[in-house]
Amino acid sequence: MKKNIFLILIAFSFIAINGCKENLDPEISNVDFITFETDQVDLKVDKGSTNSASYEIYSSRMADASRTYNVVVSDETTADPASYTIPASITIPANSNVATLEVGVEDINIISTKLLVLKLEQTSGLIIGNDNEFTINLLRICVSSIAGSYTYENGKPATVTEISPGNYEVSGDSQFGSNYPFNINDACDVISVTGGFLPDAYGIPISGAGMVMPDGSIEITYTVDGYFENAAMVLTPN
Repeated sequence: MKKNIFLILIAFSFIAINGCKENLDPEISNVDFITFETDQVDLKVDKGSTNSASYEIYSSRMADASRTYNVVVSDETTADPASYTIPASITIPANSNVATLEVGVEDINIISTKLLVLKLEQTSGLIIGNDNEFTINLLRICVSSIAGSYTYENGKPATVTEISPGNYEVSGDSQFGSNYPFNINDACDVISVTGGFLPDAYGIPISGAGMVMPDGSIEITYTVDGYFENAAMVLTPN
């Protein structure tokens, strides 16, 4: 469908040009109008795994010989070069107007969404659509499962209860003697404090961040305004 729409638009462009100007350069028929199938896509990869996908590049015309175009990584790319694989070029086969671009992704430094922005190298007689940019959003997919019983380094017990996927309530911190529950979000082992009893009941701001460690423990740096700042807390699973 996308291919047909693109070719129809190109056809109308040629009709309009020919209707306005009779003495066109005879080489206009050899100009290549090509475009990526879309301007932006998501490519997801499971935590610690790999994935790949194929994307199409369309040309407005067919040719008797194959046509090869170089693929270039834009400076706008934020992904680690080790996290993706792309071909050096793509080829539209003879008597065809479609090329296939194969992209591979590996979960390397994709803690948050990373961008892989591709272009085609400009050559004489080549007109490229979509502003000559194809953005692939590299996304790590994680399943969070940190609910359970834990013990702080000072011996105080705590329970982590799932509220919704990736969101949890911790029964209390390690600093106060009483339990004041607080909420955390787990996004691919990156922990952020999102709220809790103290701000809800007393309007006391809280904040914090941390990580889920390889051994399953949860390290959090926790702040309660007016009481303590950047307290280091470690929840060890029982």
